[in-house]
Amino acid sequence: MILNGSCPRLTKLTRDNPTTLQTRDAAMRPRTFDASAKTIEAVIATDNPVPRRDARGVFLEILDVAVADLDALRGASVLDAYRQDCVAAVLGTVDEAWREGAQHAARIRLAVR
Repeated sequence: MILNGSCPRLTKLTRDNPTTLQTRDAAMRPRTFDASAKTIEAVIATDNPVPRRDARGVFLEILDVAVADLDALRGASVLDAYRQDCVAAVLGTVDEAWREGAQHAARIRLAVR
């Protein structure tokens, strides 16, 4: 899933305006799976530190869930293992996102192929 801590306004990505893909694992909630609607809910962000690595080395990523614009997540792609090289890697889209204390959850509509 493509997320960044503060979900800034979308900007056009060009060679002069590059971006880095930021990722985070989602914790699925199996009891929320709705086969007829093809949806499932998942915890998509918390403020718990997560070890990450980039070109400069290892660091702790801490998302500021208090300031995220959850409306900006609506329609975001949910990717298979952070892959963005093909349409088949899109597992679904975020239908809705909300706060639950110090974490964010989302209803994900699974892609039908």
